Amino acid sequence: MKAAQLIAKKKVRIDDIPKPEPGPGEVLVRVTHVGICGSDVHYWRDGRIGNAIVPFPFPVGHEAAGVVEALGPGAEGFAPGDPVAIEPGVSCMRCASCRHGRPHLCPNVRFLGTPPVRGSFCDYIVLPPRNMLRVPDGVTLEQASVMEPLGVAVHAVNLASVKPGESALVVGCGPIGLLTLQVLRAAGAHPLIATDLLPYRVETARASGADLAIDARDGKAVERIRKEAGPIAHVFEACGDPKGIDDAVRAAAQGGELIIIGIPGPGPTPIEFHEARHRELRVVFSRRSNQELEQCLRLVEKKLVDLGPLVTHRMPLERIGDAFALVDQYADGVIKAMLEVG
Repeated sequence: MKAAQLIAKKKVRIDDIPKPEPGPGEVLVRVTHVGICGSDVHYWRDGRIGNAIVPFPFPVGHEAAGVVEALGPGAEGFAPGDPVAIEPGVSCMRCASCRHGRPHLCPNVRFLGTPPVRGSFCDYIVLPPRNMLRVPDGVTLEQASVMEPLGVAVHAVNLASVKPGESALVVGCGPIGLLTLQVLRAAGAHPLIATDLLPYRVETARASGADLAIDARDGKAVERIRKEAGPIAHVFEACGDPKGIDDAVRAAAQGGELIIIGIPGPGPTPIEFHEARHRELRVVFSRRSNQELEQCLRLVEKKLVDLGPLVTHRMPLERIGDAFALVDQYADGVIKAMLEVG
């Protein structure tokens, strides 16, 4: 089968590698769509994220959807031809985190595209049935491939205590930030504020339901938020940038909460400790998603979340190098680049 493999920093090659076979209790999925995530770009550009180091050659990718090809012995719940959305984290289901309903924090989790687990930039992947759901009628496979980043947004909002009519701010309007904005809108948050450093993303946030979308390049975003919306009850940081984290802390209300979603660069990340302490902020770090795949599909099926503005570029797998460079450089108004496999 074809696989797009990282062979060095900023170098990717299409290789022929053995097609996997589903073992007992496993499902073989023919991949049709894979979105490019910021973490994939980190691996492409830096060869690592923290202590996760790419063992070249290696296929990354985890935002996948596809069609069931075959079932291994004992696998149930699906049939060949079923369109499926994928949960990329395979947890052990035995540890304390798994037993207490937090399998995304499983210390033994095997996550697609996170070394040493091979990813989904390829023709076929194998997963347990519990890691997929059938795509409902009216939801496309391209939309299904966005369920993983949507799950990150849903999980972040689920960690918060947002009530209808309470204010919310999203700092950073990449794919995760824009999806968080829409999930907050579905939860009834109001007013909804969004900030970003890229004007086209600010416009996309406005089109995605932000009541106030602010270009933060002048460094005065917090002052404008305070003037036009007041202190914010629920702040979601989705950029991973120290200045964005600083804005998130300073924009929060007394007794408010800050949900940190973004992944910063290597090394320590500063935070305005005394600003956060004086406000007695509830600071929560959000990691990936936690069994929210069905909730995500329902949000899209019921049209409570509109994925239309999100996928801006579509390319065949063979152009994955171009797609990485596009996303890395924030070029051509890119929000989400989608690879069409096969």
